[in-house]
Amino acid sequence: MSVKVEKLEKNFVGLEIEVSQEDFAKAYQAAVKKMGTKVEIDGFRKGKVPTALLEKNIGVEAILAEAADEVIPGAYFKAITEEDFEPIDRPDVELVICEKDKALLFKAKVQVKPEVTLGDYKGLEVNKTATEVKKDMVDHEIETMRNRYAKIEDIEEGALAHGDIALMDFEGFVDGEAFDGGKAENHSLEIGTGSFIPGFEEGMVGMVIGEEKEVKVTFPEEYHADNLKGKDANFKVNLKGMKRKSLVELDDEFAKDVSEFESLDELKKDIEEKMTKALEEQSVNGLRMDLMEKAAENATVEIPEAMIDTKIDGYVKDLEQRLSQQGATLDQYLEFSGLDMDKVKEEYKPRAEMQVKIDLTLEAVVKAENIEVSDEDIDQELERMSAMYGQEKENLKAFFDAQGETKSLKHSIAFEKAVDLIQAEAKITEVNEEK
Repeated sequence: MSVKVEKLEKNFVGLEIEVSQEDFAKAYQAAVKKMGTKVEIDGFRKGKVPTALLEKNIGVEAILAEAADEVIPGAYFKAITEEDFEPIDRPDVELVICEKDKALLFKAKVQVKPEVTLGDYKGLEVNKTATEVKKDMVDHEIETMRNRYAKIEDIEEGALAHGDIALMDFEGFVDGEAFDGGKAENHSLEIGTGSFIPGFEEGMVGMVIGEEKEVKVTFPEEYHADNLKGKDANFKVNLKGMKRKSLVELDDEFAKDVSEFESLDELKKDIEEKMTKALEEQSVNGLRMDLMEKAAENATVEIPEAMIDTKIDGYVKDLEQRLSQQGATLDQYLEFSGLDMDKVKEEYKPRAEMQVKIDLTLEAVVKAENIEVSDEDIDQELERMSAMYGQEKENLKAFFDAQGETKSLKHSIAFEKAVDLIQAEAKITEVNEEK
């Protein structure tokens, strides 16, 4: 097999691949054997039809096409592997010579990963947030736990107040017309959580069971549905029932009931330690993302649309999976949010563009710095994942091997090493920031 390579515009390459006459002849005979098992000719058993008679009955062209279909994928894969190309899309294939007793010649045009010209990735200047865990943060978490374990009781009389849970029917109207997603029955809403449109919960305060009321609100300018942004709306609300939380006493008994600790002080100390660890992880993750974005911004690369589209498709699949875990579908989400798939993909595009550029930049850093991933590195990563997901390390290794994802795992580890290098060379300034 011989290959000629031509670099084309926009990260496309043209390959002219020739499969030798000998190899194509073998493929032709294999096609004869395969097609012979599907053809019935009087006087011959399937698979025993002479080649000349088979050619006469189904045509040489059909056998040649079958042979080419068998040969081309393997020849193409071998060519891109030998030339060290990484295709990002399917190739366009054109047959040039496909004749009996001749070498097979075909052309393939394919878009490959672009070359990256690295800019500055060492000595980058970034800030690292040094966040202190304060008493009110711990108190807020304690109060959240207290609400989580509160007793909830039905209230038959009295007025709806902040902290109460309303059971209601509602329907929203803009300019006198009902809008999609603005109607619900037996909807449960805790008043004061701010989970509804600004002004809606405040407008319900003071209602009594059985009361119907019109609540006027204005949709925020940044609302996700374009047709509702900044619009005035009227909601017809019917309060059908309400529940009230009864908070437990905040003492050592509370700590024993909700945790493994014997006292409230021990519980608070544990919360503070966990918050400190979480905020440090958040700070480091933010720092590393800033470094990756800066390194990518300093690099020069022409990003193919195919790579951006692939990344967006991945985000959409992640969204579908998250919705499925919540018992919803993508179609339901689109209907509720007033979006369509084109709009969703458009919103993902800037994020996808940056992530693709980061990935390409990190690949270039790995290559420039000769970063390698050892068996020990893989073993350590599997140990980390084992602790995180509660799975046996050997089971994880078997999973990656079975799925053919070991290469992807090595890729991920190499990226982490590249970011470690960039971070080690960076100029980092700690700044205080309220959280």
